[in-house]
Amino acid sequence: SHPTRAVKQNKMHWPVVYQFLLIFPHFVNCGMISGTPVKFFKDFIRDKDLDNILVIHEGGVGSALKELVHETTLMNKKISVVEYPLRGTPKESFHDLTFLVLLKKSAALEFLENIPPSLFTLKNVFLVENEDLNLGNIYFPIDSQVFTFQPNRMDVKIYEVYKIDSGLDQIVKKYGEWNSRLTLDPMPLFERRKNMMGYKFSAETMPEPPYVIVNFDNLANGRGRPVSGIWGDVWQNLENSMNFSTKISVSPDNKWGSQTEDGKWNGIIQGLQEKRTQVGLASFSITFARGLAADFSPSMMKWSLKMFIKSPTREASWTTYVQPFDITLWLALLLLLIFMMLCLSATYMLGPEKYLNPDSFSLINSFILIWGSQIGQGSWLDPKSFASKIIFFVSFLLGVCLVASYSAALMSYLTIGAKLPFKSLEGLLASDYQIGSVNGSAFLDVFLLAPPGSIHSKIAMQKIKNNPKSVPDSIEEGLLKAKQERYAFVWSTDVVNGVNQDNCDFVEIPDEVSSGHLGIGFNKDLPQRHLFNFFINRMKETGQMKRILRKWLPKPREDCNAAAGFLSLGLDNLISAFAMFMAVALLAIFMALLEKFVFTKKERAIQISDTSDDSLSKKDGWAPFQKG
Repeated sequence: SHPTRAVKQNKMHWPVVYQFLLIFPHFVNCGMISGTPVKFFKDFIRDKDLDNILVIHEGGVGSALKELVHETTLMNKKISVVEYPLRGTPKESFHDLTFLVLLKKSAALEFLENIPPSLFTLKNVFLVENEDLNLGNIYFPIDSQVFTFQPNRMDVKIYEVYKIDSGLDQIVKKYGEWNSRLTLDPMPLFERRKNMMGYKFSAETMPEPPYVIVNFDNLANGRGRPVSGIWGDVWQNLENSMNFSTKISVSPDNKWGSQTEDGKWNGIIQGLQEKRTQVGLASFSITFARGLAADFSPSMMKWSLKMFIKSPTREASWTTYVQPFDITLWLALLLLLIFMMLCLSATYMLGPEKYLNPDSFSLINSFILIWGSQIGQGSWLDPKSFASKIIFFVSFLLGVCLVASYSAALMSYLTIGAKLPFKSLEGLLASDYQIGSVNGSAFLDVFLLAPPGSIHSKIAMQKIKNNPKSVPDSIEEGLLKAKQERYAFVWSTDVVNGVNQDNCDFVEIPDEVSSGHLGIGFNKDLPQRHLFNFFINRMKETGQMKRILRKWLPKPREDCNAAAGFLSLGLDNLISAFAMFMAVALLAIFMALLEKFVFTKKERAIQISDTSDDSLSKKDGWAPFQKG
């Protein structure tokens, strides 16, 4: 009633096609393969959910092997049986493969030594019959899945075999056992293998606070932490969790890595591609082009690329405090002041105020009183007549309105009077500003490698490629250039926010140039990268990554953001007020000295006059005249 099952060689995996094996359905589930029950293999395949199984054996196809094929196909698994020695070399496949190597030790070692090393990867599983614990000195990377089992009828022991690095000894650990029931270590693969036993990695870095902060003294003498910041804290956590150390050096050409015109890479990416270093401990922007030359960790954070220019400020002006009102309004207020002064004096001279309140609203007193009312001051005089009260009331009411209007206009002028020269990439293209980013960075490649016809490509053609001076060699050089010239420096907001903590030298343009993700770089196919990625993802899941980001990422100063419509006031904004105060103070001192001189002279004249009168009365016998 069951159809005939046929298992043949898959041409995609093997260069030679073998004969069909006819497997008939009815078996007693008690067969032994190499002294090990078929049920052990069945349980191992089912428990680890393996598929695309290749059974490597020598000798004929016995009933036990047919039983294994039958039981496996009943689980909807693909299985092929290949007789050793092989007629060709196994090839890589897009599928996850499982190798059941049922050979004697010498033949098994020969098979494992001759297959491509690229098959020993995380996606392929090897289950090798082996009576000894190790498998010679073959390099099974730390991310490979090579397991051995010792043949036994009742109690099968399973071990995992790997190396931390090709030059080190094999590590053999017990993984599980089978005693009519399969029991495997439930701990994840990378958790089981996280102990690197003091292995020392090589890494290159690039300083970029707050992502990477390099202590060059510690780097030179080999003491203390050479790297801190976000990347430094993450890497130190990995070192502590996985028991390894790192020899760190700065990129030889001080570049992260970009492609040159001949298609070659420079910077740390070149070092990763050429195996000069194993780890790129720098804040790499993860791009498609870089992904062809190196591998990267999961995204550790997102970056936002903005243009930064020198904070726009107003030129120092002696007319700052005059500009809130138009010149015609100032002239009108001056004429009004004179007119109201004359009106108040007229009500005093022509009305009853002169008799009701003598010596009150003279011309000089009226001037001082009207002036004081316009600047919100009070009065020491109290008008008595109705006409004087009308002028008095209107003058103070107008003064309140003027003070309020002037204060509002002046405050608005001082805070939002400065304007950005442009607010987008299109605006920059039409302006006389230059633009650029650090040489050898992915941020510069945003323009240089942009699709033709895009705004980024137009800026690269018109502003960058024809002006080599617009491409600085470091972040510090780019910021200095933006501070001294009409130049927009393109970089991550987090870095410039850190620079702006002590002052507001730079302001960001609202338009976002680009965005992406940052991570750590590794050699292409570095076996240990899977362990790094596993623990980085765990740090993200447990919230540890967020705590590190909160510790190091600077909060932007809101008063530095011109896009929000606010600029901090500087001395140049208030120079006219200070100058006016100093001028008035000097004038007051001069007038005080002049008054002292005049009154001193008058006092001497009075004293001489008094002395002459006394002498004359004594000489002629006259007595001074006294009233009463």
